[in-house]
Amino acid sequence: MPTKEQVLEAIEAMAQALGVAAEYIWEVVMRQQLLVNGILMVFLGAVSLVIGIIGYRAFKTVRSEEPGGWGTSPSLTSNGQDVRAALSAVITVVGVIAGVIVTFVGLAHVLNPGYYALKAITGMF
Repeated sequence: MPTKEQVLEAIEAMAQALGVAAEYIWEVVMRQQLLVNGILMVFLGAVSLVIGIIGYRAFKTVRSEEPGGWGTSPSLTSNGQDVRAALSAVITVVGVIAGVIVTFVGLAHVLNPGYYALKAITGMF
C-alpha cells in the first residue's frame, strides 16, 4: 500500500502532466461519485427495502392462510406454505439488510463525494 507521501507525489505529478485538464478531470470524477455512486446506491437501497417490504407482506399473507395457526401443519411441505413462509422471510431479511447497507453507502457518497473521488483516483496507483 502506498504511503501518504507517495500518493501526494503521484497526484502532483499527474496534475502537472495534465495541466489545465486536471481541474476538469477532478470535477468530472466528483460528479461521477455524486451521481453514479451516490444517487444510484440510494436508489438501489430503496429498491432493496421495497423488496424487503414485499417479502414481509408475502410472509404475513402465507402465515394468515395457514389453517390451524402457525406451525401446526403435519409436514414441512404441507401445501407449500411452510416453504413459502421461509422463502418470504429470507427475502424480507436480505432485502432489508441490503437496503439499509446500500442506502448508507450511497448517502456517504452523496454527503462526501470528494473523499470517494480522491479514493478512486488514488486507487489507480
